[in-house]
Amino acid sequence: MIIALACFSGDAFAQGLETFANFPETTNAYKDGTFVGQDGSTWTYKQCRGDSTINAPTPCLRKYADATKPAGNILSGTIHNGCGVISFDYKQPFTSNVNVDLLINGTVVKNIKTTGEQGVVKNSGQVTVNVSGDFTIEFRQYDNVAGQVMIDNVTWTSYQGTTKPEPTNYPTNFKAVVKGTTIELTWDDATGGQLPDAYLILAYEKTQGKQVEWTNPPVDGVYQADDVDLTNDDHGIKNVAYGVKTYTFEKVKPGYSVEFYIYPYTNSGSNINYKTDGTAPSADVTSSAVVATQNFSNGLTPWTQFSVLGNVQKWDTIARYGINNSPCAKMTGYIDATTTEASEDWLISPSFAIEDGQFFSFYSAMNYGSGDNTLTVWVSSNYTSGDPTTATWTEYTNRAILSTGSFTWVNSGQIDLADFANQSNVHIAFKYTCGTTNARTWEIDDFTLTKPGFLGIPSLTEAGFKLYPNPCSEQFIIENQKTTHYKVTVYSMQGIAMLRAESSDAIYRMDASKLKPGVYIVEVLDRATNIKATSRLVVR
Repeated sequence: MIIALACFSGDAFAQGLETFANFPETTNAYKDGTFVGQDGSTWTYKQCRGDSTINAPTPCLRKYADATKPAGNILSGTIHNGCGVISFDYKQPFTSNVNVDLLINGTVVKNIKTTGEQGVVKNSGQVTVNVSGDFTIEFRQYDNVAGQVMIDNVTWTSYQGTTKPEPTNYPTNFKAVVKGTTIELTWDDATGGQLPDAYLILAYEKTQGKQVEWTNPPVDGVYQADDVDLTNDDHGIKNVAYGVKTYTFEKVKPGYSVEFYIYPYTNSGSNINYKTDGTAPSADVTSSAVVATQNFSNGLTPWTQFSVLGNVQKWDTIARYGINNSPCAKMTGYIDATTTEASEDWLISPSFAIEDGQFFSFYSAMNYGSGDNTLTVWVSSNYTSGDPTTATWTEYTNRAILSTGSFTWVNSGQIDLADFANQSNVHIAFKYTCGTTNARTWEIDDFTLTKPGFLGIPSLTEAGFKLYPNPCSEQFIIENQKTTHYKVTVYSMQGIAMLRAESSDAIYRMDASKLKPGVYIVEVLDRATNIKATSRLVVR
């Protein structure tokens, strides 16, 4: 108590104070919830308990146990007037050492650790932040081995520092890539005399028959809050800290063309200063259309399992351990805590008819045991049923990214099925193998089979355009029979925009010399109606 009071009195000048007086938890049960902080914002906590205190009440953040018992965190709402310096009290309540991050606006500004200091109340000291405008405070467990931690008596000063000029340059190499049902953006950080504090990403979906475009750049002094769900409307917003260089939009309408712009900015809140001169980098893709999914929420069906070796263990589903604590598929060689059964067990998809440009992806998680190639990925076009070893399979393991342990879920990436295009009986399978010792445990979730979203919309001919020659090598021609303004985009079969052009000409010649030989999709967007049409293009 004396230590806590001393820390409080030392920061009595602070502009902000949070003692968690409204934190509602008092038992040893870890819970999620919200409460109104002394700063007036709504704080959100996940997996926190309240039976042990520094100055009651005190949130205690859970350590990671497994997928059903994740690590805790606590996050403020939006706080105004900037943050100059911040400090807080903390305590290691149990035998596990503390390893917790303090984040301001999602950026780590301080990491706190303890070593065998159970029950000792400590103070972080003055942490210099110097962030102007609106900000958030978050305490988050550093990793999956961090022990429980108690946080209390958070104090901070306001920051009225001088505002920075707008960034000197835009970021470079801005790209958008379709990954299953998501779109991943990447870029290289802006350089120059004035570096940005963050980036604003604007997204819009070019809706059929409707003009929806962000024609104006952002306005200085006007902060735009995040809106990352592109399934609710036709636009999206995301603020990303300088240095991160990537963001993935998870919620995207299938089969839609999406265009992205990125603007660097300095400062925050009413002092926000965007770079808007010149041309902001842009990228566009067409999101994938979903052909089939399997999240194992209702068991393995229509997937099947077959045990080639081993009588006890087999692929099955397990509740609450999957993505977002949902069910998932699981296989292990362990019969009990110490006994392992030698196993070869297959988890096999139903039959798929594969078209040009189709991909599949999945998530995997793994822990325990040892050995490589205990989970492998296979594709077959002549499997029917029963024993998979009677069919011919092609191994795809080296085309997938797999989990490396600690039950960390990892996305496989987009796996191209071009080798099986235009075949009607294609099965995808996961094969698990282990010996009589050191068996690994593998989990699979969120399998998705997708195709490019630009397939299935009107052809260029139907929309009043012609494309020739096809196949081509050096160039191709778009003949416009409607004499309107239009945009031409050439996509790879993965949905990545390779070439772009705008024209109002009746005859427009487009350079294709930089395209590698292969199959592409040419999309023409009528700027007057926002109606789009496509055609396949073969480049030799």
